[in-house]
Amino acid sequence: MKQHLRIPWAQVLIVCAALVMAFGMGTSVQADREAAEQRETFRRNLQMLDQYLYDLSEDLGDPDILSLEAPLEDGRIQESLIRLRRTVVALNQNGASGAGRETTRNPHVHPYLLALEETLLGSNYPDPDALSQVLTVCRPLWDVETGLSYEDTLTRLEENVTSGDYQDALDLLGIGDLIPTTTQGGT
Repeated sequence: MKQHLRIPWAQVLIVCAALVMAFGMGTSVQADREAAEQRETFRRNLQMLDQYLYDLSEDLGDPDILSLEAPLEDGRIQESLIRLRRTVVALNQNGASGAGRETTRNPHVHPYLLALEETLLGSNYPDPDALSQVLTVCRPLWDVETGLSYEDTLTRLEENVTSGDYQDALDLLGIGDLIPTTTQGGT
């Protein structure tokens, strides 16, 4: 006897739809988790940058370093610059890859981070005055409180970059004319 196989097509379609939805939700959860990790990495890098800038500012006040003809000969200065450069590159990468909606809310953050990265990677800083410019160009980022959420950090950095109070930093980075400021301060 011949038995006919009855395939319950409606049930098969429902199971397939459920699998598609579950897969879609799984990738969404994974994407959310990765975005949260990127935001946390950005926050940790900002905290490290804060410490590295503090260390560099302390080193620049050290009479032994100030007496050197070429401060880059000092191992502490070299190490500080290496750490700063790596951290700014990481901040820029995390800021760019984790930006998403934040780019529209904070459109001047990425150009600032990009200019900061390019400046730090491309400069030699032959004397203490040139080296102190590192502190100046990093000030909009350094003055952001650590411990804020990713979104609040980007918002505060956007406010700093567009406030006018950091025009000297933007000018040193070569982006002073590209970023509109709300006031013409200057410190």
